[in-house]
Amino acid sequence: PQKVYEAILNEVKAVKAQGIDKALFEGIKKAALGLRIRTLDSPDSLCIAQTSAYFNGAFFLDFPEIYDSITEDDLARFISNVLKEEASAISIIYPQS
Repeated sequence: PQKVYEAILNEVKAVKAQGIDKALFEGIKKAALGLRIRTLDSPDSLCIAQTSAYFNGAFFLDFPEIYDSITEDDLARFISNVLKEEASAISIIYPQS
């Protein structure tokens, strides 16, 4: 667990120092968009997504435009402002056996 934690922290540091890989960023956006589109095939998932969006002040079916508007700079700002080592933690849960 400690090695995984350190690997995550190292990746965050690398992204902060080197920037975000454009191809990876675009691939992740397309994958996330695909997951949202698949939600439209499931009435239960669609209702949950619409309700969640509503209570967060959004309209669920605006997701294509919202996803399209997210930039690499937005992600870099998020990583810089939110993902900080001093505010990170690791929880290790061992089975009771």
